[in-house]
Amino acid sequence: MVVVDQPLKTTGAANAEPGQGVIAPRRGPPRILKRVEDFEARLNQWLRIYIDKEGKFTPETEAFPPTTCGFARFLGFGDKSLLYDYLEHDNGAFAPLVKKGLALVEEWHEYGLSKGQCGGHIFGLKNMGWKDTQHQNIGDGNGNPLRVIFNVPRPDENSDR
Repeated sequence: MVVVDQPLKTTGAANAEPGQGVIAPRRGPPRILKRVEDFEARLNQWLRIYIDKEGKFTPETEAFPPTTCGFARFLGFGDKSLLYDYLEHDNGAFAPLVKKGLALVEEWHEYGLSKGQCGGHIFGLKNMGWKDTQHQNIGDGNGNPLRVIFNVPRPDENSDR
């Protein structure tokens, strides 16, 4: 049985009569947090665990750092994929809140780069879209490629060579 918590959408289909659509139900489980206000309240509860009133990480953060899966679990989701689904819900109404929560996780990884043993933080940031590349510009400094000019002297026609 499919539970639908929003109106059904109609979409066109290759085998439908001209001018008629096929009803496509919303896929996936029903949303746990249906209102932006409810999502924001849970987000703020989660943020207070990790950030104090001065905007610094709390002591509990060292023992239990913020994670994407932890954020999803705190919201009541079964896994993090539902968290990413909320980026699209209601034409992106939840997107700023999801991004705010994910930014805390990213900030934690950035903070961890200043400590020793930062391999896990580098891995976490790469999974969040960061790139670990080196860029070398071999050119004149203005974006033009390096020009190699060989100036080989030609033998004189009168030489004995």
